[in-house]
Amino acid sequence: MLGWAAAPLPSRASTPVTDSLQRRLEDKSLTDSQRVDIMLQLAWEYRYLDGTRARDILYQCIAVGARTRHYAWVGDAYAYMGSSFLATDDYDSAFHYYQKAETYYRLDTSEQAQVNIAANRMSMGTAALQKGEHQTALTHYLDAIGPLERAGDYGNLATAYANIGLVYNDLKQYDKALDYHKKALEQCRKDSSRAVRSKAAQIQMFLVMDNLNLKRFQQAHEALQASDSLVKALDSDYLRTILYGMQGRYYQELGNYRSSNEAFALALDYARKSDQKFQQASMMQHLGINLFSLERYPESVGYLRDAYGIFVKIGDKIRERAVLRYLPRAYAALQDDRSAVGYYERYVHLTDSLNDVESGSRINEIENRYQAARKQDSILVLQKNVQLQQLAARRTATLVNAFIVWVVLLA
Repeated sequence: MLGWAAAPLPSRASTPVTDSLQRRLEDKSLTDSQRVDIMLQLAWEYRYLDGTRARDILYQCIAVGARTRHYAWVGDAYAYMGSSFLATDDYDSAFHYYQKAETYYRLDTSEQAQVNIAANRMSMGTAALQKGEHQTALTHYLDAIGPLERAGDYGNLATAYANIGLVYNDLKQYDKALDYHKKALEQCRKDSSRAVRSKAAQIQMFLVMDNLNLKRFQQAHEALQASDSLVKALDSDYLRTILYGMQGRYYQELGNYRSSNEAFALALDYARKSDQKFQQASMMQHLGINLFSLERYPESVGYLRDAYGIFVKIGDKIRERAVLRYLPRAYAALQDDRSAVGYYERYVHLTDSLNDVESGSRINEIENRYQAARKQDSILVLQKNVQLQQLAARRTATLVNAFIVWVVLLA
């Protein structure tokens, strides 16, 4: 049993879940394993509420894991540390801690180690995806699928498929994105835990996005209604941010800018409340586009410029370029030609550097190699089965022949 208890620290916010976990930590009879498990849950809940609080808890987990040589605990704590930075869009710090987590997972000799490595690789993929590094992200996601399938880890498998869908969404391959998001939702149905239900709600909202991108408005509306039901059952500002953002996108596609602006404004409030920089920028981007369409150019420039600043800061070049499609035009409408030309030059330069066509081709090559490898594995399994059947047939024939010879000799 541990010789210490997690000291209560000042926090910007708490929830009934965090309060319940904190009370459980006061039980002096907890084993090391039980205490670390509760602290990891508590840190996970705090990752959006209070990143500093989450990391303070995780450093205590690391100390216990190092002292007792439970390397999986240390790996888990560093992985959760990475997620606390990912939650605030600090992708470089997130990637750094995910790498540290893998170092400790590789010291673990349990069967769970390979699953932990696979799940951690997916987190590294997400950090890469948010920076627009699609090839790196897709490679990490595809590498994780095999170990997760073998382990029956449906929650993380859903995440892998969902994030592959997001890669294809960024590359405007919307049919593929929809296929992978449907696969992800199928995995969620195999696990009824709260964490996976939260994941299912988010993936359901990805279906809204996919159908909007494909101009399938009836399917998008149905997916949006299903999303609303799922989010209402879960108390999460993060999910509310995405839900209202998707509502904004839906009304935006229909040209109902008033309802769209109201939804995006609500999403922006929730994103600011939980300090989600990426979501803040995304909502400001869409508000700027709506206001541009309404010819409210001064307001449009304000939102677009703020969104652009955040995307530059967090290194999201795909969305940085998306903002630059409108910002020069908004400045031109205000007859600020100098700013318009300056931002347009940035747009051209960024477009040349991203080179979407080549990137999309390479992404498809990565998936094709992965699918070919899986197909080859299946062929090898079939060949092995055929060989076993042939061997069994030969053994049977040998036994029959031996039996006939024995009968003849006996006669």
